[in-house]
Amino acid sequence: MIRNTKLVAYISFFIVGFASGIAHQLVAPETLMAPVDFPFMLLGALAIFAWYVADSNQRDYRRSLILNIFVIGISVLALPYYLLRTRGILKGVLAIAMFILFTLAYMFLQYVGSLAAWYVWQS
Repeated sequence: MIRNTKLVAYISFFIVGFASGIAHQLVAPETLMAPVDFPFMLLGALAIFAWYVADSNQRDYRRSLILNIFVIGISVLALPYYLLRTRGILKGVLAIAMFILFTLAYMFLQYVGSLAAWYVWQS
């Protein structure tokens, strides 16, 4: 069950990235930030939080309220801390590298979603 929850969180995270790119392109393609970006940021943060909860349950790691808030609010700092704490130095660094790759994949999917919306809109 936990493994499935983590997989759903991964897939949700990437779907949110793709949909975010589409929405941004349709609403405000010339701007850096569009009004639709904020709800997608929240959805992405919720997907990250769902993964974090499933992972911490799998590892029997007791989550604190502060870390929960930080994972939602500033994942870029809180997740590396969590990954190092739960995995140790070597596995933690590898997990942080994977986190960076997942973040880059999210950004790439935003770009692909934006291009897809532009292409459909132009044809």
